[in-house]
This record gives sequence, C-alpha cells and structure tokens, in this order.
Amino acid sequence: MATITYAYAINSEVFHVDDTKGVRDAIVKALTVTITPAGTTLTYDVAFKKSSEGSANVQESTLYADVDLALAAYRPLVIIA
Repeated sequence: MATITYAYAINSEVFHVDDTKGVRDAIVKALTVTITPAGTTLTYDVAFKKSSEGSANVQESTLYADVDLALAAYRPLVIIA
C-alpha cells in the first residue's frame, strides 16, 4: 500500500506566502491529494485568520509552519535586483 506524506495536519496554523498579498496567517481546513501519472499534488484549503481575507486552495510549497521562514521566502519575491 502506498503512503503519502504531508507537512500540515488539519487545524494546523500555517503562514501562506503570495507575491501579491504577502505573508498571511491561516488555519488548514482540508487537504486534497491528487494522484496522476505525472505525479502527486497536495492542495490545502486554508482559512485566513483575518476573516476579510476569506479562504483559498493553495499548494504545499507556498505554506510554512514558521513566520520567519515564510518572511524569508517572501523577501526574494519583492526585492527588485
């Protein structure tokens, strides 16, 4: 039987990094695993803590458990060389 490893459990606090909206605090509400011949994709349904920001379906690669790591990932997105 195959095993899928994921980084964030349901109800985990995470920080989402987006190049236009910055770093936002969120809670994981659901995890969807998609398996295709091309590979496996993990998509998280997150609810942002600031209620006016709503929710989003995001890839695991844009989530961080630590705010400092999220800010470090965001920095190269906004610095113009």
